[in-house]
Amino acid sequence: MKKLSEHKLQFGVQTYEKYLGRKPRGIWLPECGYVPEADKYLKEFGIEYIITESHGILYANPIPVYGTFAPIVSPEGVAAFGRDLESSRQVWSSISGYPGDYNYREFYRDIGYDADYEYIKPYITHDGVRVNTGIKYHRITGKTENKDLYNVRWAMDSAEKQAGHFFDSREKQISNLAKFMHTPPIILCPYDAELFGHWWYEGPYWLYVLFKKIYYDKCDFKLITPSEYIDKFPEMQECTPCRSSWGANRI
Repeated sequence: MKKLSEHKLQFGVQTYEKYLGRKPRGIWLPECGYVPEADKYLKEFGIEYIITESHGILYANPIPVYGTFAPIVSPEGVAAFGRDLESSRQVWSSISGYPGDYNYREFYRDIGYDADYEYIKPYITHDGVRVNTGIKYHRITGKTENKDLYNVRWAMDSAEKQAGHFFDSREKQISNLAKFMHTPPIILCPYDAELFGHWWYEGPYWLYVLFKKIYYDKCDFKLITPSEYIDKFPEMQECTPCRSSWGANRI
């Protein structure tokens, strides 16, 4: 198992280098997972930091003074950044997360299944099995099977409002935290790439509006990568991150 994990890490590093032309300084391990035994492999491949699930930081030993709002460093010298709970909830929550807005496109409705079979048959598989075509006419609407038609303008309006809400929330969050920290707090917001444009069709537009607001509006915080942060603020509390994952049973 250890050898298999080592090979997977090696493959990930080589793939990054192949497409980006440089070795990675950090890595987001599968399912934001972490075990202390991984440190020696991470060091072997030149990995300086990892991104882990929130409780990997919050239950570290000793408990970090600043929680997930500052990176920690393991005894082996690997820095760890924890996923921020508040910003994650605003995007990921199945109850209150932005992608569940009723104006957004309904992922699970597709003409490959909705359209009359004789009409759609020439456009699906050669053996006539219904498949997703990517053409979706409905919006989420609510917890109902009777979905209303998608309205692009309404969806864009929702994305713009929610980008503003996320922006304002981060300003308030960072401003409040900065009063109690000797280094600027970092809010780590990792999301699966497939969320944007796939599950959440309007996600790329939401990102576009958010980044425009950060660039053009009066803004008290800056976008930064984990690599840039540890270069600017190399002093970190030494702790052993807790075994963690955002996968099944969360270890």
